[in-house]
Amino acid sequence: MKAALLKGLDYVFASQYPNGGWPQNYPVERGYHEAITLNDDAMVHVLEVLHDLAEGDNHFAFADAALKQRAQSSFDKGIANIAAMQVRIDGQPTVWCAQHHPLTLEPVKARAKEPPSLSGGESANLVKFLMRSGPTTPEVVAIIESALKWFDAHRLTGLRKTKNDQGKTDYIADPASTDVLCARFYDLQTAKPIFAGAQDGIVYSTFQEMAAKNKVAYDFFSTRPAELLGKELPRWRKRLEKGK
Repeated sequence: MKAALLKGLDYVFASQYPNGGWPQNYPVERGYHEAITLNDDAMVHVLEVLHDLAEGDNHFAFADAALKQRAQSSFDKGIANIAAMQVRIDGQPTVWCAQHHPLTLEPVKARAKEPPSLSGGESANLVKFLMRSGPTTPEVVAIIESALKWFDAHRLTGLRKTKNDQGKTDYIADPASTDVLCARFYDLQTAKPIFAGAQDGIVYSTFQEMAAKNKVAYDFFSTRPAELLGKELPRWRKRLEKGK
């Protein structure tokens, strides 16, 4: 088991870019696979492993001081990369794309249904990780607070998930709905929700327009912001008060 873990950790260390990010695949492949990948929480999960290793989690009881320090250094580079990738609109920090260019750190596309954009779902899980396990340095606190402010300003309410006459997923206006949602993707200039078709790659302004012309086997809305702005927020405030 120890040998397997060490081999896996060597892979993590070797695959990290000099700027602190990780590609989707390693060895690096061309196309979106080389992008620094937040999609499916890929980078977050790597940071979770490094954090646990550096902190001496029981799963890594075998780790010596040198290995823990190596993990801490890799973790710190990853956090610096996250800070550098936070997208700014008109000078204001917002959230992140699901994938970023490995050199310029600009938001980039992946599959046809994943255009360069602000990602509600992946960004929410990244912020949750930072709130729980990120360093409480002034820079990281500022990153978290600006992202929380963005989520609060771009929450979507009054929508209910349902099935239309064709039995397909739909979202309809319902003032009685208590769901707090965010779109999976937001436009990089206007920060308005966008919906790209999996078949035609066209970016639509409404879910209904996109779904009418494409298969929908993907979550274009997320409930993750409700957790961030709900139970995670007081937990974050308590962590700051304790200074940990």
